[in-house]
Amino acid sequence: MQITIDVPDNLAQEVIDFVDFLKAKYTQTLPHSSLPNEVVSGLALSEQTLAKDWLNDEEDIAWAHIQHVR
Repeated sequence: MQITIDVPDNLAQEVIDFVDFLKAKYTQTLPHSSLPNEVVSGLALSEQTLAKDWLNDEEDIAWAHIQHVR
């Protein structure tokens, strides 16, 4: 099913994220994971949104003092 709605540009991504959340919430099969559906859905749905804030030069600078030690 396709639905067309008039949404302001600044809210479009939020609406898409919510629809994706609902799709994931009602998907019952997750053979690749032992985590509850809600946890997997939340992780998957938040990744793209959080990446917008986290994957930038300002964040890289803020976290530059932490180095991986092997």
